[in-house]
Amino acid sequence: ITAPDAAAMATVLADLHARTSASGRLSVPRAALCDSVAGYGRYTEAPAMTFLAGRAHPLVAYVEVEGFSNAPATATSSEGGLLNPEERYAVELSLDVDIFTADGEKAWDPTPVTIRETSRNIRRDLFLVRRIEIPRHLSMGAYNVKVQVRDLPSGGLAEHTIAIQITGDPRVSQKAAETGARQGRATVTPE
Repeated sequence: ITAPDAAAMATVLADLHARTSASGRLSVPRAALCDSVAGYGRYTEAPAMTFLAGRAHPLVAYVEVEGFSNAPATATSSEGGLLNPEERYAVELSLDVDIFTADGEKAWDPTPVTIRETSRNIRRDLFLVRRIEIPRHLSMGAYNVKVQVRDLPSGGLAEHTIAIQITGDPRVSQKAAETGARQGRATVTPE
């Protein structure tokens, strides 16, 4: 076998591996509501999951994803531009962050976003971020923030749920933030 044939065969095998290796095992091992995100595993989680009713609370959803598929990158990106020829693999995911009442009724439903990452090598880890806002219209009570990630090439779906509380008592919200700070979470200084 010649060197060019071996290289071509290696590319075909790598593409086949990329298509089949992660399919069906999509997972979200970690998701957090954060004040800031600096990179993979580098985030400042919100000090408490108790929020004051009648106020909007801007946050960043941080989501670690595993088991996604790596498909061969196409010649053009979804935006219509040419890809760098070095970018041989693409990961395409959709991210949806919704808020549900404790009874399972949808209370907030923004449009899902699609994320497409390309790289020279097969990706094994990935994190997603999305700016969200706990809306001011939520009434007092318990809610669940549901993070859903869909692997578009394979159709795989993974979820992670974060419990939050909406309170009308500023003292409860402040006490929850102080408790979070004592547990090693960063505090947020109001501007």
